[in-house]
Order: sequence, then C-alpha cells, then structure tokens
Amino acid sequence: MRVVKQVFSVLSLKIHPVTLAGSSGEVPVTVVNSSSTQMQVSLRFSSLRSGVTVKPAESPTLTVAKNNTLFSPNVTLRRTGVSDLRVRLMAGEYVICEDRVAISASYLDTIGIVAIVVIVGAGLIFYLWRHSRRAQKGEVRGD
Repeated sequence: MRVVKQVFSVLSLKIHPVTLAGSSGEVPVTVVNSSSTQMQVSLRFSSLRSGVTVKPAESPTLTVAKNNTLFSPNVTLRRTGVSDLRVRLMAGEYVICEDRVAISASYLDTIGIVAIVVIVGAGLIFYLWRHSRRAQKGEVRGD
C-alpha cells in the first residue's frame, strides 16, 4: 500500500467551483501529473446529498502523461442553490486522492425570458385597453 501511495503521489486533482448557465452543463476536472511517467487512472463522481446527477459516474480509463489531462462529466442539478460533487482519482480500486467541487446554477437566462414575456404581455394588454377605449368612444373605423 505504501508503494502504491508513493508511486501515485505525483498525481493530483485541479478543480474549481462551477456556475452553470442553467440546470445542466459540464464540470471540468483536470488530473495533474508532475512526473514524466504515464499512468492509467480513472475518475469517480458522486453527489454528497443527491442534489447532482453525473453522467458518466466513472470516467473511462485516462492515460495521464506529463501534461494535464482534462475530463468533463455532464452534470444536472436537481435543486436550486449550491450542490457538492465528490471527485475521486482512482488507480483500480485504490483512491489516490479526492476533492469536492461546488456547483451552482445561474438562472439569468430563464429570468430574462420571463421578463421579455411579461413586457410583451403588458404591451399587448395596453394596446387592447387603448383599442377598447377608442371603440367605446366610437373612434374605431370598421373595415
């Protein structure tokens, strides 16, 4: 076990908090290898409070060379607010390291669409109101 830990100690995870544009998107996870030796590892993803669905739950085998290796699973938030995603770097069944990433969603696009619908609806109601007032006064011409 000590030998495995020593061999894989050159690997680490680089993860930053993510704000999605909606309720789903990708979370970039970088595996950093500080040695010149290629290693084969995988990533396992799990939600701490079942607030996030991750596909795939485990990455395919990744060959990590001296440079950084990026893998981006698809996530879907099932509730509003911030949810945590646990990421484990695996060598077979051995956990090399693990980290957590905070995922939140921005609903500005949805708010924008709702605002446009409200403005258009208000304009339509105003137009109909003015048209009906003119009709009551007899100012509307029949075609």
